[in-house]
This record gives sequence, C-alpha cells and structure tokens, in this order.
Amino acid sequence: GVGVGSRVVDSAGARGEVIARNGAWLTMRTEAGEERSVRKMELKLLSAGGAGEASLLPVVLWHGEGTL
Repeated sequence: GVGVGSRVVDSAGARGEVIARNGAWLTMRTEAGEERSVRKMELKLLSAGGAGEASLLPVVLWHGEGTL
C-alpha cells in the first residue's frame, strides 16, 4: 500500500514520493520539489518504498502509457 517512501502520482498527474504521514493525510514531495498534503485516496501507487533501483521501472512504464 501507499506509505512513507512510496513513489506515487496524484490526481493532478504530479509524480513524487510520500515523505510523511499524519493520520489520513500524507505529505508528498513532487519531482519539482514542491511539498503537498494529500489524502491517501487521491494517490496512485507507482512503487512501494525501499524497492531500490527497480522502483524506477514502474514509473517509466506508467508514464509511457497514453503518450502516443
């Protein structure tokens, strides 16, 4: 599931990493460096935290969908 360290994409399409949890709210740092407070249900999990280098693969594959 989505937790601290997870790579995610939010409902606006911004990708980033969950850096903190406060109850039902998560703090996400986007690839642009912006920190956002978001609800867990607004996020789509790209990869779970702690997966190492392999965690980049799902991000690339998901990003590639629908770009043609």
